[in-house]
Amino acid sequence: MALDYQYYQKSVKNSDLLVLAFTGWAGKLHLQAGKFFYHSGFRNASKIVIYDKSRLKTLGGFPPRFVDFDACFQFVKEEISEIPHKYLVCVGTSGGGHSAMLYAHLLNADSAVVFSTYPYLKKETISAMHDPAAKMMADQIELFDQLPMQAKKYFDLDKVLATWNGTTRYSMHASANHKWDAKRTLYMQRVPGVEIKLHPYDAHGLGGVLARSGKLRECFVQAGVPVGNYDIHPDAME
Repeated sequence: MALDYQYYQKSVKNSDLLVLAFTGWAGKLHLQAGKFFYHSGFRNASKIVIYDKSRLKTLGGFPPRFVDFDACFQFVKEEISEIPHKYLVCVGTSGGGHSAMLYAHLLNADSAVVFSTYPYLKKETISAMHDPAAKMMADQIELFDQLPMQAKKYFDLDKVLATWNGTTRYSMHASANHKWDAKRTLYMQRVPGVEIKLHPYDAHGLGGVLARSGKLRECFVQAGVPVGNYDIHPDAME
């Protein structure tokens, strides 16, 4: 079974590494997914890429086929079980970072590596943080608020990950000079298993910046992900 190509893509290779990636709202991993994988050392890894164009981080499922998060998660879990691998890493950028950390926790993935993540979705938390997303993304926040309680229990990652699953290592990256990306990331600093790295940039699209500076692969190496090597060539850059 496969979802609409706008939602789901799968590539199975002869590799011990499986990458489960969640794009941001623009359908990218801060740059085109193939280029992100190239600069991460994932070119020869098996991959599943999920883009939720509803911008609900799969918490609303993929109607009509998967009516809620639980059904969507079960589908992804079954797909993963059918792909031979020894190491599972969940990857996400921007809005996809929340999904990557949540799925990593529920799947007992080996690691999650995320960039410029939004770690909380509850209206009350967003308000308490005085997060500018309250105004900038007001319509989307209302859509989240309309989701059933079963989905809302996954909204704020500090609560979800408060009890460590005993396996997953979470590596969160943000630009130190992007005030709100840094603040949202530091919101998670006391959560078990979470490691935070602030980079000397001011861009929200940190994955692209790190790729162009040749530093993206190192983020995964430092997280213990068994990445491959690569050779830079001009058309690998965005």
